[in-house]
Amino acid sequence: MLPALALLAFATPAFAQRPPAPPEAQTLGPGRSEGFVVDAEKGCWLWMSGFGADVSELAVRWSGTCPNGPAEGQGRSVLTWRERGEPREMVFDGMLRGGKAQGRGRLANFRDGEPIALEEGEYVDDYLVQGRIELPGAGLVYEGSVQRGRPNGKGRLTLRGQTIEGEWVQGCLQLRGGAWLAFGRSAESCQQTES
Repeated sequence: MLPALALLAFATPAFAQRPPAPPEAQTLGPGRSEGFVVDAEKGCWLWMSGFGADVSELAVRWSGTCPNGPAEGQGRSVLTWRERGEPREMVFDGMLRGGKAQGRGRLANFRDGEPIALEEGEYVDDYLVQGRIELPGAGLVYEGSVQRGRPNGKGRLTLRGQTIEGEWVQGCLQLRGGAWLAFGRSAESCQQTES
């Protein structure tokens, strides 16, 4: 019976081994707004960004593979944390390369179980570049080109049934008459960018 157990140990697939930890300088930690978070169960690394100092109890799960550490391929990531004491969750379904969203995907952000932001479309280096952003609580939907979370390029914004189309520049769209429509920044900052 002992030789059969030894054979079973040699036949164990390589994916059963836990990947190494990410470099310390690349992990999300105190004072950092981005970096890798490690899946406690599988050891997979997932890139996360946009976090403030008031985040605690950060945990992530990844359903796909991670042969060298960073999450790879098709799968689902679920990130949970607390922000100012409130439970938060972010779920991504799609393709990851090097632990970052790359290709088609869908992202949903939740606060206390309620969706606060939904994205779907094409991702490059962990950022949505073309697709749809919905903020259900505001009754807002944007469809078009995106750069770092803001409309940039041709796009259409629908707010409570009214639609405005045009060429956005870093989250700013100048309307007829000179007024500014802003997404992800203040209208005042749009005016300052123009001058």
